[in-house]
Amino acid sequence: MKITFAVTPSWAEENCILTIEAEDGEIICVGENISIELTDVSFAERKIVSMRKFFSEGTKRGKWEDVDHIENGESAEVTVENLRSNTVQTTSMPSHEKRKKWAQMICLTPYIELRGGEESIHDHIRKEYAVPDKVIAYLRTTKPFLMSPGIYDHPFKKGVRLLGPYLYTDDIYYWDRDTWKYVIKYGLELPQEFIDHVMSDEGTKFIEHQIETNESWTEAIRQWKKKKGFSCLLPDNAGDKELKDF
Repeated sequence: MKITFAVTPSWAEENCILTIEAEDGEIICVGENISIELTDVSFAERKIVSMRKFFSEGTKRGKWEDVDHIENGESAEVTVENLRSNTVQTTSMPSHEKRKKWAQMICLTPYIELRGGEESIHDHIRKEYAVPDKVIAYLRTTKPFLMSPGIYDHPFKKGVRLLGPYLYTDDIYYWDRDTWKYVIKYGLELPQEFIDHVMSDEGTKFIEHQIETNESWTEAIRQWKKKKGFSCLLPDNAGDKELKDF
């Protein structure tokens, strides 16, 4: 069994809804106890209280229906009691080992407005600030790092909402996907150490490698939408806005 997503509904603070996927040859039933891996590398045993599956055939938008089991690669949402979603290890979350590695990485956008830290992006704006074109190209590479499903306010445009945030990475630094737009349009200053890294031979190698791959949030979302019994309502472009509209 795979757990791909976990959420705690606002109406049930001690209940958790898990999106699960049965392995080939596996049958998972309502009333069954399942072993749930937690983010601290321990496991919790919980009983499946209810289960529902998304059916798209025969209806315009598809619908959820209660079922008593899934099998052979099927997906469903199951409810378990006395468990918080933020303690559940999912396949969409980094493993414990990856989290240790990522803790050593450097965030280029540690701003409270972007849900990335405690600093304010407004304290790092410099009039007429500019960087080499190579730096912008680097920031526009699309190797997925982390995403936070939700909506947040644009830090410079009142009333404009953004999806995410979505983060990209080079395995040394990570940054908000709109960082290059903040630099060009609003003068967001970047650390000189990052610029030096981008302008080095290592920076060139990373850009060249990313040109050859199709890794992106767009591709990830398209793959999610292809999964049988998995409902993904995100737009293919993950709500990415063009620079002229940003």
